[in-house]
Amino acid sequence: MIDEMPLVDPPRIVFDEPSAAVAVWRQMIFSVWREEHASREVSARSTQQVIEAGKAMGAKKAAFVVMLHPNVVPPDAATREDMARAAPKIAAFSACSATIHTGKGFHSSVVRGVMTAFKLASRSSHPDKVFSSDLEASHWLASQMKPTGMSFEGDAQILEVLRWVHENLKV
Repeated sequence: MIDEMPLVDPPRIVFDEPSAAVAVWRQMIFSVWREEHASREVSARSTQQVIEAGKAMGAKKAAFVVMLHPNVVPPDAATREDMARAAPKIAAFSACSATIHTGKGFHSSVVRGVMTAFKLASRSSHPDKVFSSDLEASHWLASQMKPTGMSFEGDAQILEVLRWVHENLKV
């Protein structure tokens, strides 16, 4: 059973603030946005940690996974502009990107729909998808990461890592 599978090499936390965190596991970089609003400064430091981790992995080798708390507060306009400027740097190392927003109900569905529309409009240079569950994301991430040569033991291990991030980084 998947819940009994021990995670022998958990992600390494490289940045941890009350509103945001960054963790790295093999060729996966997790950017976590918690319920509390992240200031522009915290967002900038978090983004810098993501970029540094990605550069260390090499071009088109990493999975960039954004995990959003169900009640996350959207960033202000200045922070969104900063994120837009950082996007090409993140795209340079991304083999794929996934956003996981596990919230339930109408509001969460709207958030995922808007995010999907923005991703389609941005015409990303790599596969980029929005998910409502760790299980759904794990299947897709596993299929996207196989061609990069990342060592992992199937969808179940990716799912266990996603669950670890959710639980340990309080998403």
